[in-house]
Amino acid sequence: MHWRVSSATVWLLICVGVLVASALYLHNQQVVKDNSHLPLPPEKDEESSLLSEQLNSKEQRPEARRQDFYVEQRLERERVRSQKIDTLREIIHNPATDEENRKEAHAQLLQITEELATEVEIEALIKAKDFPDALVYLHPDSVHVLVKVPELSAEQAAQIGDIVNKSLGLPLDKIIIDTRP
Repeated sequence: MHWRVSSATVWLLICVGVLVASALYLHNQQVVKDNSHLPLPPEKDEESSLLSEQLNSKEQRPEARRQDFYVEQRLERERVRSQKIDTLREIIHNPATDEENRKEAHAQLLQITEELATEVEIEALIKAKDFPDALVYLHPDSVHVLVKVPELSAEQAAQIGDIVNKSLGLPLDKIIIDTRP
């Protein structure tokens, strides 16, 4: 039994590490993409010029903040989730914790991992339907989907609803779809 718990813990740590690294990579790719059109000043080194470009582009282009919304929300969601995971790990590894609370914390930890995997899967499936980006927020009896488009047609909303319905088995009236360009 001890081997299963420690291997599950290692697996969870690896998953969280991969997700954090992926989020940072995606954030850096978005920053580079946003700033790729700006020329580099010849007298500055590469690192300071990149920082300067980031600051200047965000000051000059208000839409840059909107483009970063999805990345920022993913990072914030990951930060909050990591805090929950840390708290649950403390409960699990605390010798003073009784067995029932330890099992409940372990079950919650597994649920968080499953929710994360589901959110990532649904977001990827939505992006595969040629949407620029999407965020999925799972709730106990509903799901909220935020899509990066100015407007959604009825056909597009039906596509998204179908993806979520098939992934979660939720009825369409429990699926909320909003847009944020």
